[in-house]
Amino acid sequence: MDEEMKKPGMGAGTIVLVIILVAVVFGGGGYWIGTKNTKSTIPTGLLTATATGTVPTAATGTATATDETAGWKTYTNDKFGFSFKYPSGWTATATNDNAVELKQNGKKYYVEGTEVTPITANLELNGASDSTALEIANSRKLKTNIGSPEVKSYSLSGFDASRETNYLATTTYVKLSNGNLFTLTQVNDGVENNQKNLNTISDQILSTFQFTK
Repeated sequence: MDEEMKKPGMGAGTIVLVIILVAVVFGGGGYWIGTKNTKSTIPTGLLTATATGTVPTAATGTATATDETAGWKTYTNDKFGFSFKYPSGWTATATNDNAVELKQNGKKYYVEGTEVTPITANLELNGASDSTALEIANSRKLKTNIGSPEVKSYSLSGFDASRETNYLATTTYVKLSNGNLFTLTQVNDGVENNQKNLNTISDQILSTFQFTK
């Protein structure tokens, strides 16, 4: 009778061990499932950005360049085949077949006490001949010799151009393929803000210059 009572069975230690194993198996499985479910809820784009260090396309899209001359008026000379744009708040007045004065509405410019036209465009027939734009500017500089004039090349897409600056005015020379010379002259009135404004406008006008003949 005593021998039957001593047959092997599950002791308290064995039961505890089984409980621990069950907890590990189910706990680990639950963690794996929870982790899997959590990953599946993360947007693909976010994972890509985190992994590669990139930002969404919307934030890195190419910026659209602003056309600063959009809405400007256009002056066209059909006789000599050229055109350019000028600010909408300005007026263009032709003084002859190949010259035009540009004035800002409601604003006057003065040089040494005399009212002047702020920007003047002119086409000189056969004014370029066989010279380069830089040679023309240097030649004009020697003739005027006003206020230590400076001459330098001017970058204008598709054209040979140069610029001469003295204390009274700045003139840009654009040599055309037919031997004519287009010039754009802006006054230097000595007022810093005015000068910066005219410098910017002149460069913008030149950037829109087109020659068709």
